[in-house]
Amino acid sequence: MTDAPYESQYLELFEPLSIFAGRVLRDGGSLVCMMGQSYLPQVLNDLSVHRNYHWIIATLLGQRRTLTYSRRVCVGYKPMLWFVKGSYGGPTVPDVIRSAGSDKNFHHHGQSESEFLEIIKRLTQEGSTVLDPFVGGGSVAAAALMLRRKFIGIDIDRKHIETTRRRVEEVAKGLETI
Repeated sequence: MTDAPYESQYLELFEPLSIFAGRVLRDGGSLVCMMGQSYLPQVLNDLSVHRNYHWIIATLLGQRRTLTYSRRVCVGYKPMLWFVKGSYGGPTVPDVIRSAGSDKNFHHHGQSESEFLEIIKRLTQEGSTVLDPFVGGGSVAAAALMLRRKFIGIDIDRKHIETTRRRVEEVAKGLETI
């Protein structure tokens, strides 16, 4: 599960992400990648090279809208691209999630925990491991821990790793009081 960078200079990361998912996922395991729409055809193609496309889950942004000037579109949703290793055999899930709003407190491209809480709840079970190879501000990490999932986070920026570590510590403290 990840919210990968949306900019064109990062497009080369998606095929290797698909290969990586093949190494770390168990059969039937899911790779879910939140993605902007600008380069969606290429990202879908690159992720499909080594993983099986399953579905797109729409994350409705509510009042939070982004204007994409170059395409003259006011964006009201973000797609979560869902790929699997082998075939998905889990429960039937809705393909729409409502976001609680943006969260730029931990990262300038940060997403709210709400989207990730919902998708993790739908596609994993307590005790499962969630891996985010683009950890950023740690929204996936926080959501995974709140739902009692194990978490592994990767990022090339040490600052992001440290931000996520602090965020995870705060979530863990909160869970201890429950």
